Amino acid sequence: MPILTITSVLCLFLMAAAILIPRLIGRGETPTQSDLITLQTAISDFQVDTGRLPSAAEGLNALLVCPTDLPGWHGPYLARRPKDALGNPYTYRLLPSGGFELRSAGPDGKLFTLDDNVLSN
Repeated sequence: MPILTITSVLCLFLMAAAILIPRLIGRGETPTQSDLITLQTAISDFQVDTGRLPSAAEGLNALLVCPTDLPGWHGPYLARRPKDALGNPYTYRLLPSGGFELRSAGPDGKLFTLDDNVLSN
């Protein structure tokens, strides 16, 4: 009887592990999410140093190269301009609220579709 109990407990444990482990593994950040957070941090550093966000015209390039005559710029804020996991560039746009949005085109490669990865600030 004890072997049957041990076997039953072991089977229950293995079933629970088979259900829970894939869910736990899937909770990590994707490379695209990690890049979006890195870009957000770089933009925040830029804003602290210069007192403003990069303009729409400057875009993410302002994190790599100092915009003309911009006091307080202490970059570059990135080592390189990252691309998402599919090789697409990230987009940056200013929002009417005064914040910004970072976007990856997602698996379909088209911006402003349901599969986009978006980080708004």
